[in-house]
Parts: sequence; C-alpha cells; structure tokens
Amino acid sequence: MHIRISLQLRLLLIVSMLVISPLALSLSLGDIELQSPLGMPLKARLLLSNFNKISVEELRVSLASESQYQHFKLKRHSSHYDLGFSIKTDTNGQTYLHIAGRRPVNEPYLNFVIFLQWPKGELLKEVTVLFDAPPIDTLKQ
Repeated sequence: MHIRISLQLRLLLIVSMLVISPLALSLSLGDIELQSPLGMPLKARLLLSNFNKISVEELRVSLASESQYQHFKLKRHSSHYDLGFSIKTDTNGQTYLHIAGRRPVNEPYLNFVIFLQWPKGELLKEVTVLFDAPPIDTLKQ
C-alpha cells in the first residue's frame, strides 16, 4: 500500500510540474536596480523578461496582500503602502517594473513583496533593496 501511494504521489507531482512549469516560466524578474540614495524616496527598477505570450497591457502589479506577506513570513509595514508600481519600457526596448516611493527611506534596507498577475498566471516576489551608507566625508560635515 505504501508503495502505491508513493507512486501516486510521484505521478501527481510530475503532472503538476508539467502543468505549472510553463506558467511559472512565462514571466521572470531580474535583480533590483536601485536609482536613489539612502535618505531619498525609493526609485528602483526590476527588468521583466520571458513574456511568452503575455502583453504588457495584461500585466497587473501591486503590493502583496497581508496574507501573501505571511507566506514569506514578513510583516507589511505602513511605509510599504507608499510604494507605487508601473510597467515601463526604456529607450533600448527593455521592459521593466518601475518602483517609486513617496517618502524618504532612512533605513539601510527595505524588504517588501510584490504581486504580479496576468490572465493565465501570477507571481509573488520578495524584493530586498540594500542602500549604500553615505560617504564618510558627508557624515563629517
């Protein structure tokens, strides 16, 4: 009996992987590119790739819900509500997720979760932004 259940579980896992894999591979996010210093409102971007039949117009992006944050064992802070998300294309044709904050970031890092959704899939992504400390010369003034 144990062997039969194990075989059934294996088959279920294989079928699940075959069904889920194409959806999971249909969109990916690159590393964060920070464009603002510590003490200023956040400005950053994440490159989007592997669109595979997804148009930019079909993509929806938002801050993850409280329950989605719990999936990552993170707490959603009030400062996260100040983050705005938009999908843009640069002059080189690269599509990216633009992230902008309204208030200055004074902590050395910011950790939040974004939720991307399109007609045939969705993606949750934990994003950690590390800010460089100001130069020592600036601190002495």
